[in-house]
Order: sequence, then structure tokens, then C-alpha cells
Amino acid sequence: MRVKVNVTKDVLERSKMCGMSDFHKNIPTNCAVSIAIIDLFPNAWVETRYCYLLGESRSSYNNCGAYDAVQLPEFVSRFIEEFDESSQEQRISMSPFSFEIEVPEYVISKIGIGQVYKVLSESRTLELVMLKETTI
Repeated sequence: MRVKVNVTKDVLERSKMCGMSDFHKNIPTNCAVSIAIIDLFPNAWVETRYCYLLGESRSSYNNCGAYDAVQLPEFVSRFIEEFDESSQEQRISMSPFSFEIEVPEYVISKIGIGQVYKVLSESRTLELVMLKETTI
């Protein structure tokens, strides 16, 4: 399942304190990308190159070898690096952007497909990406 993630102006405003003051302890969970996906993945955390949708660590595999990590597009990784080095004022003046991720079946099965569709229909920062049918 492909999901479009929208890092909106509101998300940039809500994440402006990431890594500063009391927010310092939770950098992977209160950055702009994390805040944009929290409706569907409340335990998610983000590092520069990957997003762990269920909050499982790099070494967390289920007994079938499934994994909750998705690699972020390169431009999102560059955004995270720039965001981390920016002041609060610079963060809220950044341009909103969107990107897509492929949510692993393992993650969907853990959340439940009904819950996934419900959240996606109500979220302001997440959208289901409908794949266009191709004719041969």
C-alpha cells in the first residue's frame, strides 16, 4: 500500500521545537516527518534515512523476518538534515512538501486494514495513493 505523506505548514509549526529544550529527548518522534505520520503510526520514529513505522528498532524482526522500516526518499533525508540544523524561525518558514512511502504488509497487518483506511480517510497529512491501471 502506497501512502502519501504531507508535511504541511501546520506540521512545520508543530515540530519547530524538535531537538530544543524539553523536546530534545524525543527527536525521532517529534520531527516534522514523524508528526506528519503519527495519525496512522503513533509509535513511529524517524532517523535521517529510515522511518520505523511501528517504533521497532533496526534489529526488531518478527518471527517471519518482517520489518517495519521504510527507506525515505533522498530529498526527505536532505530535508531532515537541513531541518535539524535550522532555527525555529527557519523551520516554520520552510516550504511544505509531500512524499510517498510503501507501507509493508507486515505493518498493515499489525494495524489492521480497516483501521488503516479509517485513519487515511480522516487524516490531514496522509493520503492513500491510488495506482492507475495500465492497459496493455
